[in-house]
Amino acid sequence: MSISCTPPTTESALNNTSPHYSIPKSVKLKPDEYTALEKLIPESSKQFRRMVKHLAVNPDTKTTQLCIACASVNLSDVVRKHNDLIVDAGFYVGCYKPPY
Repeated sequence: MSISCTPPTTESALNNTSPHYSIPKSVKLKPDEYTALEKLIPESSKQFRRMVKHLAVNPDTKTTQLCIACASVNLSDVVRKHNDLIVDAGFYVGCYKPPY
């Protein structure tokens, strides 16, 4: 399973759909896009902030690597609880199995 941070309504996401899969292709965020995203996440959500910071630069990180990078074991729980903070702005963290 890999995790991506994809902003569907930002400049980086133009032509962002893979022709073979219904999932959006992961994109690396531009500095101004990451800054806007960071402002939406409260400082109390430390695990989610670390996750988004890592994924903004490394969008196709595998789950085990991301667990180490953001010091979290249950990534899907963190995403489920915090994704609603950034969805209204057109961002989301998506978890999916990589194509074979």
